[in-house]
Amino acid sequence: MKPFSKKSKNMRLAHALLLLSLPAFGSTEAQTIEPKDLFASYEYGDVELSPDGENIAVLISRSDTDNARKMLLLKVDSGEVITLLDLPGHSVSWVNWVDNRRLLYRIRRVRRASSATGAFSGIFIFDIVYFSTKRITGASLLDTVPSDPERVLIVDTDRFPAVFRVNINDGYWKTIRGNYANITRWIVDHDGKPRAGISVDIKRNNLKPNLVYRPQGSKKWKTIRARSYTDFDIASFDSDNQHLFLTHGAGTDRKKLFRFDIETEQFGLALASDPVYDIGGYLAQDRKGHPIYLRYEKDKPKKLFFKQKWADMQATLDHSLPHRENSIIDWSDDEKRILIFSRSDRHPGEYYLYDDAEGKLDLLVSLASWINPDEMAERKPFSFQSRDGLQIHGYLTLPRNTEGKPVPLLVVPNGDAWIGGRYGWGFDAEAQFFASRGYAVMHVNQRGSGGYGNDFSAKGRRDLDGRAHDDLADAIRWGVEKGLVVPGKVCIFGKAMGGYMVLMALARHPDLFRCGVEYASPVDMRLVYKNTKIVDKSQGGFEVSRFFKMWFGDPRKNRDLLDLISPINHAKEIKSSLLIIENVPHTDKKTKPNKFEKALTEFVYRLTDQGTHVEHEKVPYDIDGSTSVEQKIEFYTMVTDFLDRQIGS
Repeated sequence: MKPFSKKSKNMRLAHALLLLSLPAFGSTEAQTIEPKDLFASYEYGDVELSPDGENIAVLISRSDTDNARKMLLLKVDSGEVITLLDLPGHSVSWVNWVDNRRLLYRIRRVRRASSATGAFSGIFIFDIVYFSTKRITGASLLDTVPSDPERVLIVDTDRFPAVFRVNINDGYWKTIRGNYANITRWIVDHDGKPRAGISVDIKRNNLKPNLVYRPQGSKKWKTIRARSYTDFDIASFDSDNQHLFLTHGAGTDRKKLFRFDIETEQFGLALASDPVYDIGGYLAQDRKGHPIYLRYEKDKPKKLFFKQKWADMQATLDHSLPHRENSIIDWSDDEKRILIFSRSDRHPGEYYLYDDAEGKLDLLVSLASWINPDEMAERKPFSFQSRDGLQIHGYLTLPRNTEGKPVPLLVVPNGDAWIGGRYGWGFDAEAQFFASRGYAVMHVNQRGSGGYGNDFSAKGRRDLDGRAHDDLADAIRWGVEKGLVVPGKVCIFGKAMGGYMVLMALARHPDLFRCGVEYASPVDMRLVYKNTKIVDKSQGGFEVSRFFKMWFGDPRKNRDLLDLISPINHAKEIKSSLLIIENVPHTDKKTKPNKFEKALTEFVYRLTDQGTHVEHEKVPYDIDGSTSVEQKIEFYTMVTDFLDRQIGS
């Protein structure tokens, strides 16, 4: 296939939505990257192509409200744009086509919006022919049923939800599947029947997400037990409704993609495997359930195609849009019009529409049109061998125009390792901000991180020897040996459990780091464990405290364990300068400090009493929550001011 033509005979389509963009936050001609350019909310949300390919539904940000979106309709052939919904005080969360004339969408109230009322929240349906809308339900959407477009499947908000079928014309509910197997996530076959799901085994007090399924014509549920806490990342029915596509270890260390026969209970040959990485992510299927491609995370995202036509399409896309990850995300029923999402480590992403009849690729919208990729830094994968022979992976973002020159380093440990998370490749506004200020940013997937096999993940659990913190130290030494890092000019930064890693790394390697920055991190693990039990009790379960014990250890069997892994008991070992940023929500009422705040105050006192330089700041917002642009700028400016004083850019 030849590269697509990106020049339209008629540019109405390419320009129609772009003209609706918010005023630019910064000039793409500028040389200095402004913080507001990086931290501004994205202009667009969902972009959905109708089954006939004639219309596109788009969510676009309201110019007067943070994180709130209205809904538009773009007519592909004419380029006409119509506002379907713009409701003050509310935002459209997602949109989905039921058929060629009707759209499902969810409305939520905008926080602190005085004009918002709960009556307008929930799932609605919009008829683009009659230009009418009505509320369907306040519950959560599970799936649509292509064979029955008059009905949708919803789930209630219980811990173990039942499944209901709702008529979108009259709102009539019918229970079609009660929850007898403690299912937390349902899997629907291509006839609209929920016949499988991810289940929690309460009797065994086990957190592993077992997969349960029901063969056709049977009322009995069967179980495939998980080997790890991230099994069954992909689980969906094949077109015959008799096989399940599953990512599972099946007796090996790393997850693979299998086609599982639910009648014979046999795994077929692995459809996809990798010697280093777990297979997981996203399996694209056509309307009938046939697999098209698998997307999973290596050092960069990789796609494995099951149909040559789509593989050829991908190759041509990558030729026309180089140095990006280009994903085919939707297509018309006749496969003549294809919706594409294109992103990179230097840009959060753009939507394109490919017209097969004309061989034309049109840019529809950019999530952040004000960001110039040429001004952004590259995010490079790297790996090294730890002191005990383990292969450790990560990502390095170097300031532009510093190749071959050592620069000060900011290390960011993986704070989501304990819940199976890992860092990946893509646009990272936080890393771009620090790199634009002259710092190399090193994201490290230390042992315990997900995505590298069950054994690698297990090595981070109950890490009483601090090997995960040694991985961070080894990453720094690797950077120094490569001539990328100025020796002695190294700081470490983390939030929440990432901040916990910061404090413990400073205690274990006091001479390696010049400084550390932590935000909203626990310092007394006894309080954390007690809080997990409170959360479990309020939710009627055991998962949080059980997960804590699995990762950090069981304090009932070893009373000294939590003291051993609590930063407050290692204050005397921390010598590096430290910036502690505490999240203290604003309130007009006079309140007493809670136990966490008291523990942090005691921690700061111990540090300052021994002569450690500590700067303790308080902010009234959650930096990873629905934070405004101004608050993000305030937070990251506070951090870089501290870095400038400690290690200089």
